[in-house]
Amino acid sequence: MATEDPVPAADRHRRRVLIVAVAVTLLLLVGGALLWAVLDNPDDASVDAEQACEIVDRLPDDMTQDDADTSRDQLRLGAALGLALAAQEGDDDYDALADAATKARGELNMDFQLSRDTLDELRSECDEID
Repeated sequence: MATEDPVPAADRHRRRVLIVAVAVTLLLLVGGALLWAVLDNPDDASVDAEQACEIVDRLPDDMTQDDADTSRDQLRLGAALGLALAAQEGDDDYDALADAATKARGELNMDFQLSRDTLDELRSECDEID
C-alpha cells in the first residue's frame, strides 16, 4: 500500500521558491548594508584627524598643569589625543599624528607643562594632513 504524500508537490515547490526568495532578499539587504557602510564612511579616520587638529589649533602656546585657566585646555588636549588615536585606529597614515598627540599629553602629565617644541611638533603633524 502506497502512502499518500501529505504535502502536494506543488506546495513543496512553492515553499522552496519562497525560502530561496527570502534568503536572496536577506543576502541582498545585508550585502547592500555592508556596501553602504563601507562607501558611506570611507573618511571616518580623516574626520577624526581633522577634528583632533581643530582642537590642537585652539590650544594656547603656553600650557602648564598648575594654571587653573588651562584646565579646559588640558581636557582639550586629551580630546585631541582621543581623536588622533581613533584616526590612527582607522588608518595607519595617522600614526605620526597619534604619536605626537601621545607625546604631548605624556609630557604635560610628566613635566606639568607642555613645551613649545612638542606643541609645534603636534601642530606640524596637523599641517601635514590639512
